[in-house]
Amino acid sequence: MSFKSFIKSASFKSIIVLLCTLLISGIFLTFANALLKVTDQEKFDRAISKIYGGPVETEKVTYDSKLATLETANILEAYTVKSDGNYIVKVEGTGGFSGGSVTCWVVVNVANKAVTNVGNVVIDSNLNQSYIGRITNEYLASFNGNYNANKPFSTENGYVVSGASFTSGAICNAVNGAVTFVNATLGGGVVEETTPYDEFEYIQYINKTKTTHSFADGLMTYQVVTKGNNAAGAFNITVSVGADKTVSAIEVTKNGSTGEPFTSMTYDASNLIGKSAEEIKATIGNLLKDDGKYNISAENGSGSLNTGATESSFLVAYSALFATANYDKALAGAFAYTQYIDAATTYTVEGDVINYQIVTKKNGEADKFSLNVTVGAEKTITAMEITVNGSTYGFDANMKPNIAASYVGKTAAEIESIITPYLNDKGKYKSASGEISTGATMSNFLVTYAALYATANYDLILVVGGAN
Repeated sequence: MSFKSFIKSASFKSIIVLLCTLLISGIFLTFANALLKVTDQEKFDRAISKIYGGPVETEKVTYDSKLATLETANILEAYTVKSDGNYIVKVEGTGGFSGGSVTCWVVVNVANKAVTNVGNVVIDSNLNQSYIGRITNEYLASFNGNYNANKPFSTENGYVVSGASFTSGAICNAVNGAVTFVNATLGGGVVEETTPYDEFEYIQYINKTKTTHSFADGLMTYQVVTKGNNAAGAFNITVSVGADKTVSAIEVTKNGSTGEPFTSMTYDASNLIGKSAEEIKATIGNLLKDDGKYNISAENGSGSLNTGATESSFLVAYSALFATANYDKALAGAFAYTQYIDAATTYTVEGDVINYQIVTKKNGEADKFSLNVTVGAEKTITAMEITVNGSTYGFDANMKPNIAASYVGKTAAEIESIITPYLNDKGKYKSASGEISTGATMSNFLVTYAALYATANYDLILVVGGAN
């Protein structure tokens, strides 16, 4: 067939019709796709509206990176709802099973620049949560409308799913983290941190978040980190205070003076050894105003701190004043390993023997244990028995055999070496492999923790004395 005959044929006409149909269809599909295409923003708006519970327009919140990392939560994204000012926060709650986490979307309701309630809570993803399937919609709905500013959500106050307690705890941490973040954002971007020193005296020039204290060998030893004082930078000072509430040792480990000659002119801290709070306050004199602030107008006086580096010298003496004046408060708060010890715990002192009646807190699926523990003059356990076994679901059969009796004769250091693999950097339980991993690890942990609490606090209780 010639070309001329071909283009006149029915076959050619059919091809032309097909090509035209394809061309028109392509053009139509292009227009239809443009009209019907769902943009990334539209996909996000649909997803966020589903989380919120209705159609909303949102605006992304920008915030300081310091607000992103909280003690038990990490803020990943945050949005405000344009119509009502409420927040929608994507937050990772840590502390889950096997050291994992749960990431949630949390709706936080606000009014008059304050959190008023928690709305919907939706799980986005999880890490290492083997029992996430046990978390029900009913459980997530239980957060909605039940916010209490004085009572954070916790597995201890009912927000727990049986068989998934650590996962429940991570979800509580996510919800609490979202609330903390929103409160901080509404309050100008500051997360309020509580410290052991909030109720102490003479804290104006003390860095409360970096200062620590501990009790050992009859001495309360503070690792004081000061704030700066005008031209003087922060000092690091180690101060030890004895039972007579006087300075027994003091050392400046970091001098905050701004170089020579001021470093050499700073007051000799050893002059404060043997001094009580009243005597140190007299040494500071009128450099400390009645409102607790430094009196810069007194720098040219003749007191012993007027050394030419008076602002630095003041910080040295102020650290000693803080340490001695707060000895009793520090003593009361110096008990070690208390995180899993219930307030119902008591003890009696008979000479150099301490008899404890310890009640633990819960630990995951393990309920509270009650134990009698006796620690003698050698600072070792001389007797230990479980009076109430908190194992649940029959796991008591899997506990380490005679675990309480196995700690008789052991010191705090020996018990600490057993439990350390099971403690994270916050002092909380974590899954691990070790001596107490017998199939009832959470229960074994509580018994071991009680033994450690009893031995680690022996010296302190002898000083406190009496009964609790």
